[in-house]
Amino acid sequence: MTVRARSFEERLDALSELEHHFAHHDAWLERLHRTLVCRIPAEADITDEKAHCKCNLGRWLGDRGETIFGHDPRFAKILSAHEVMHGQARTLAAEAVAGRPIPPDRYDRFVEVLTALRTEIKALHTDLATGIVKSDPLTGAENRLWMRQRLEFEVAQAHASGEAVNLIMMDVDHFKRINDRFGHLFGDQVLAGIAESVTASVRAQDLFFRYGGEEFLLCIRHADLSAVMTLCERIRTTVEGLRFSGPQDEDVRVTASFGLAPLDPGTTLDGAIDNADRALYDAKAAGRNRVAIWDRPAA
Repeated sequence: MTVRARSFEERLDALSELEHHFAHHDAWLERLHRTLVCRIPAEADITDEKAHCKCNLGRWLGDRGETIFGHDPRFAKILSAHEVMHGQARTLAAEAVAGRPIPPDRYDRFVEVLTALRTEIKALHTDLATGIVKSDPLTGAENRLWMRQRLEFEVAQAHASGEAVNLIMMDVDHFKRINDRFGHLFGDQVLAGIAESVTASVRAQDLFFRYGGEEFLLCIRHADLSAVMTLCERIRTTVEGLRFSGPQDEDVRVTASFGLAPLDPGTTLDGAIDNADRALYDAKAAGRNRVAIWDRPAA
């Protein structure tokens, strides 16, 4: 599931909502089984033709759930399984209330689709929870704790396939001045705004980490050096164009510097990060607010 574009707080809210309405589904299931066992009339969220739209989970899926998770490929499966499950539950309830025995194969089909629904919802929950654990709470970028594991995989893939992989080290220029003048709370707002602009500029397959402080690291696959250079320039100009309103309504502007280095098949991860860091140093030494490419030493 792609959750990177949402803030950390939005992800927590999404997780809380999913858990809340999944609990309501459990309560609905208990009421259904009471109807099946005791053969008592069921409520409209079981018996109605549109019960899948009337139950608590169904109303949420059609509204907030669609807004939050509609982009995820599993969401369509959840909607379909939920509707089918309700259709089968309605039939079972009608048989029970009428005093007729429920054929075991019909009940088994209901359990099968119910299990499929719950499996998809739990997988969505797991992905969301894992994304939260891996995220930096301030910026929403992946945190450094998970960075090495993720990048080691990229190194292995690059070494196996020989495909182009590039690392970008990004640093906010003179960020200490912002903290010293406007305070750390405002500095946090600046970092969050910059991270949001970076997230909007990269592809879903690209990796974006908060490396530390005001430094970020990006890993770009399936793109040659020229394309990655273009991406760096696009992010640089976007950051340069950001406007932040200071505590006294000051117009605060920021810039960032970038160091770009290829992750060649013969280069270790630490070596590639060091190369990107050296290129970043060159960009800052040249005046900041620019992109520098690591210059491979002559053999």
